[in-house]
Amino acid sequence: MNDLGAPVPAAPMPSEPPSGFFANLIDLFFSPGDAFANMLSKPSFWAPLFLNLALSVAFTGIWLQKVDKIEFMKAQVEQSPRWDRVPVEQRAAILERQAAAVPAFSWGLALVFGPLFILIVSAVLLFVFRFFYASDVTFKQSLTIVSSAMVAVGLIATPLTLGVLAMKGDWNLNPGEALQANLSLFLDKQTAAKPLWALASSLDLFMLWRVALLTAGFAAASKRRWLDALPGVAVPWVLTVAISVAFSFFR
Repeated sequence: MNDLGAPVPAAPMPSEPPSGFFANLIDLFFSPGDAFANMLSKPSFWAPLFLNLALSVAFTGIWLQKVDKIEFMKAQVEQSPRWDRVPVEQRAAILERQAAAVPAFSWGLALVFGPLFILIVSAVLLFVFRFFYASDVTFKQSLTIVSSAMVAVGLIATPLTLGVLAMKGDWNLNPGEALQANLSLFLDKQTAAKPLWALASSLDLFMLWRVALLTAGFAAASKRRWLDALPGVAVPWVLTVAISVAFSFFR
């Protein structure tokens, strides 16, 4: 006999579908932990990877139209002590050859080095979290985290860099040094010791933001607290800075 007075079990609530890429991208600016948790429920790296590529291509195209390639190369080579040993009569020809290579080198950075850098960072952090944290992070998740973190920062840093170059009216500045959101702002590059300049340049607000976003992503992927995941991202970054400072002794 059926018990007509028994309570009827509530029907399970339908699970909310994961947010789309652009919704998650906006959330990265306000709630990165939640954004990465949504992304990693169904990881996909193609959209952020192509958006990173689009930003690099757009910046490169604009910069190459504005820059005086000979003046740009002259500013770069004059920072090297070896330039003083180049005979004066040979300098113009050398500058012209190097200036002619600027477009190919710049497009190579945008089209090849940018995606390759994301792949390398993804592989390194995957190794760290699989080997040292014994987590089950996949390469697809790692690539999704890294490409998404890079594009979030790039969406802010790229327009700001273009804006700084335009406001200064000097497109011959090194784009990597135009946006001085680091301690090099308080140094004179001509007089500062190269290791000190390399260290100061590495302590960059945008790089620290990338570290924070990557930490949030790998914390979500490895199911750990943000502070527990921080060494897995911060230590490789510190090692990279140390290598950069060490190489600056030989420049």
